[in-house]
Amino acid sequence: MDWRERLTEMLPVMGHRNWIIVGDAAMPNMVGVETHATGEPLTTVLDEVLRQIAGCGHVKALCRLDAELDHLDDFATPGVSEFRAEIVHRLAGLQAVAVDHADLLEEVSEAAKTYAVAMFKTESRIPYTSVFIELGCGYWSEQQEAAFREDWD
Repeated sequence: MDWRERLTEMLPVMGHRNWIIVGDAAMPNMVGVETHATGEPLTTVLDEVLRQIAGCGHVKALCRLDAELDHLDDFATPGVSEFRAEIVHRLAGLQAVAVDHADLLEEVSEAAKTYAVAMFKTESRIPYTSVFIELGCGYWSEQQEAAFREDWD
């Protein structure tokens, strides 16, 4: 099954607390994570994942990037500046935060013990370029939840 078809099949049954990782080529195959090799550039896969999430309505993308990405330069890592600009452009308007890579791997490993996690590995050979997407509720905001909890208590 093509990775796009698998993504289309998975998204309707995924919800908040599920994860989708658009991984660079060196991302490990993790226990509890359904992994698909795409054979595609990271930006191509990310565009499709974000497009499909946006079309669902029941979930939204809460993005995390490796904090290490901000500290790489083109001398040590050719192409990283252009890649970083492309990712910033693609994630404009979405909630995105930088987190240390090891912490992200730990968070995903912990989530995979209880919730579905899918990874779509790409051909990106620039380190620390994976995009970790935790799915949030698309029709109920964190502010709505906080107000509800405050009124309920």
